[in-house]
Amino acid sequence: MDHHQDDEQARWLEWRRGGVGASDSPAILGVCPHRTRMAVYLDKVGAAKPRKQTETQEWGIRLEPLITAAYAERADLAIVNRQACLESTEQPWLRATIDGIAEDGRIVEFKALGLHAANEFRAPVGGW
Repeated sequence: MDHHQDDEQARWLEWRRGGVGASDSPAILGVCPHRTRMAVYLDKVGAAKPRKQTETQEWGIRLEPLITAAYAERADLAIVNRQACLESTEQPWLRATIDGIAEDGRIVEFKALGLHAANEFRAPVGGW
């Protein structure tokens, strides 16, 4: 067990709890099939039960470094800031954890999709 990683995860979760991020938005808007507005509220006030990581999430986390490396190689760009935590200077409750920032300043976000979810995305993004 890596206690440093656990501490880092706990700090990130606490930071995330203090604002609204991209993964909260679909539930807040009522368009998320897996999470409700009440679940977001309970999470933000610290009353939610910890959510167990799904197998899909686990594999996404495992594959992300490989996907990032493949993108960097194909795009011929270095990813200089991985897992960047950003918040709005005007609305500090508005937050995002992005997968990375490329050396040219572009924000990169990666998703590892299973076959069922991949069918929802017909058009390639960025020529991929």
